[in-house]
Order: sequence, then C-alpha cells, then structure tokens
Amino acid sequence: EGWFWGVSTVLTTSYFVIGKLVPTRPLRWLGWLSGLWMGYLALCLFLLGPLHLAEQVVGLFWTPGEWLGNVTARLTLVGFHLAFVFALASVLAPPKLGEVEVVSPRIGPELDGLRIVQLSDVHIGPTIGPRFIEHLHRRVAALDPDLIVMTGDLVDGEPRFLTEDVTRFLALKQYATHGLVFITGNHE
Repeated sequence: EGWFWGVSTVLTTSYFVIGKLVPTRPLRWLGWLSGLWMGYLALCLFLLGPLHLAEQVVGLFWTPGEWLGNVTARLTLVGFHLAFVFALASVLAPPKLGEVEVVSPRIGPELDGLRIVQLSDVHIGPTIGPRFIEHLHRRVAALDPDLIVMTGDLVDGEPRFLTEDVTRFLALKQYATHGLVFITGNHE
C-alpha cells in the first residue's frame, strides 16, 4: 500500500517539475505518464465523487440488495474506465479545425477576405514537443493565412527548457502575410 502512495506522489508531482526545474525533452515520457495519471485522478474526482454522493443520498431512502449494489459498482467502474478511454482518445486526436466568418458593421471592407488562424492552449512542455509543433506547421501552412494569432497558454514551463520548441513554434509566422501575434495566457 505504501508503494502505491509513493508512486502516485512521484507521478503527480513530476508533471510540475518537468520543464520547470529540469529539462523537458529527456523526460517527456514521464510527463505523459504523469499527465495520464493526473487525468485519471481528476476523472475520479469529477465522476466517482458525485456518483458516490448520489449513492449516499439514495441510501437514505432506499437500500438496494447486495446483488444490485455489486452490479451497480461494477457498472460504475466500467463506465468510468470507458470515459477515461474516450478522454484519452480525445487528447490524442488532432486538434479540431473550424471556420468562422466574422460579419460586423464595425469591420471595414478593406478586411474582407482576411484569413486569420487562431491557435490557443498549445502548452509546449512536459507532453507537447517537436512532433506536435510540426503537425501545427503542416496544418497552418495548408490554411494559407494572412495572420496567425496565438491566444494564450503557449507553454507549460520555464523558457530556458523550452527555447528550442518555442522557437520552432514561432516559425509559424512564415506562413502568414502579416505574421504572428501573441497574447499571453495564465500559463505565461
């Protein structure tokens, strides 16, 4: 039992150490493992906690038999793990791409047809590195934008450990006529 808490503590804290106190690249595998573990714990908190609370409230008025209680517990665990697999698949999928046409009387005709690519929450750091940045380069180049806007949370970590990856990200400006504009987020 003690080993579980030790491993859990290392996995939970390592995400916050990688890229902040130690270099990111050689420990990205640990960043992913740590991120998965924290996602699992967060899902436990947000799904199993309320389910347990509901079970306690229902228990005030009705007590299911032992068989029904066991079936409910098993179905809850299966549902929880299916939700985790769905969440993991969502994390590993390429970012969604959407198109929005902005129509406003306050926008003059000189901006008609201006193509802006807006990126947000890239979070270069313990889990996001060169492969994902290259993926962004391919996607942005294919869109042929006039302007690229990064709207916060570019990094998770210290600049001294992320310089190479961030520099590669900033090279996205080559695909836009008017370059790249950056707005800081709470992670910067």
